[in-house]
Amino acid sequence: MICSFFGHRDSTEDIYWFVLRISELLIEKFSVDTFYIGDNGKFDRAAFLAMTGLQKKYRQISYQVVTAYMPRNTHRFKDVNSLILTYPEGFEYLPKAVAIPRRNKWMVDKSDIVIGYVKYPFGGAATAYNYANKQKKVCFNIADPDSGNESLVSLWNNDLIIKHLRRDFEI
Repeated sequence: MICSFFGHRDSTEDIYWFVLRISELLIEKFSVDTFYIGDNGKFDRAAFLAMTGLQKKYRQISYQVVTAYMPRNTHRFKDVNSLILTYPEGFEYLPKAVAIPRRNKWMVDKSDIVIGYVKYPFGGAATAYNYANKQKKVCFNIADPDSGNESLVSLWNNDLIIKHLRRDFEI
């Protein structure tokens, strides 16, 4: 099962703990084993750090940073040795203005679950999250627990999250 992350680049640093907790729950209860992460802001950085830590505990998971632009020798997450970059095929021909939205669509299309941090109704994170909802993906918005197609209400209420995932995946 695959999960992708989308969030505004100006998220707060404490979002890391929310990403870590919900990711751990998805790994333990629903066998999510692959995570896609963008590389354009604080939310992506928090998701990357959470996955780096979780992979030490859960060896079966993998995560990939999906970049919208042709990779160079250096990267935004340059302080980390274990960086695995994914660059979708055909993106080398895209104009820069459409690369990030197309990358986000690619990530949603490959995913079963989307974790969002969407506070504003505009921007790439909001567009990707709304697209995921339209595609009937299981969506959780950490920034607004009552939005999307799932009501998170409380991230710490595992029973509620499990109930929604069981319904959507018929577990």
